[in-house]
Amino acid sequence: MHGQTGGFFALKQVGYDIWRALDDEPELARICALLCAEYAVSPDECRSSVALFAQQLVDAGFAEYA
Repeated sequence: MHGQTGGFFALKQVGYDIWRALDDEPELARICALLCAEYAVSPDECRSSVALFAQQLVDAGFAEYA
């Protein structure tokens, strides 16, 4: 839940894994490498999906680019 806007963002397992990875790893390419090792996903699909998810977090005010 966003403290200032009251917005709510629900995460399922993969989304939660990305969210947690973003705490320690700012590079989306490295996060994709971790996810590709964990899940049956192609590197191209992973990069696209992680980038979209990260942008949705930014757009919703839950994350920002450093």
